[in-house]
Amino acid sequence: MELMSQADYARHRGVTRQAISKAVGAGKIVLREENGKKGIDPAEADRALGMNVQRVLAGGDDEAQPNGYGAQRETQQATGLTRARTATEVYKARLAELEYNERLGKLRPLEQTEAAAAQCMEVVLRAFTGIVGRAEELTARATKDGVPGMRAGLRDVVRDLRKVAAREFEKLGAGELPDVAIEDREDLK
Repeated sequence: MELMSQADYARHRGVTRQAISKAVGAGKIVLREENGKKGIDPAEADRALGMNVQRVLAGGDDEAQPNGYGAQRETQQATGLTRARTATEVYKARLAELEYNERLGKLRPLEQTEAAAAQCMEVVLRAFTGIVGRAEELTARATKDGVPGMRAGLRDVVRDLRKVAAREFEKLGAGELPDVAIEDREDLK
């Protein structure tokens, strides 16, 4: 699907550009990047804003009326109409794909994803603060083996932190929310 600028999408929706900018700022519409350009996927944005898709699926009013300005003008209109119909079909296909993914459970509400990400980061941050509890272990290694022992101990700490982070982000990617209160997690104590 070809991305639209905010101004083009505003015209598509029949609203002001400021309204679209506000929706983007509020996170209701997500800007996508394609070929180095940022823009709005109209099917995704319409779905996010709750557009009545029945109008689009019914075909809208994309029929052009010949205006009698000559063969060149009619050819230009036919070309424009072909492009418009192609864009409409691509739009319908993208909308169907989004609905299909939603039925499969691959799409989740933004609020749910934000909450899960916040919980995931809380677990990771608590794992970082758990480094303090390993001070005795690191001191013992430094005393016994000096700087090389301290480095080895710090590498172990980093490895453990990576494991916690990887596990939590894997859960986030799978759409799982932590089922145990963060304070009760054994791996964070």
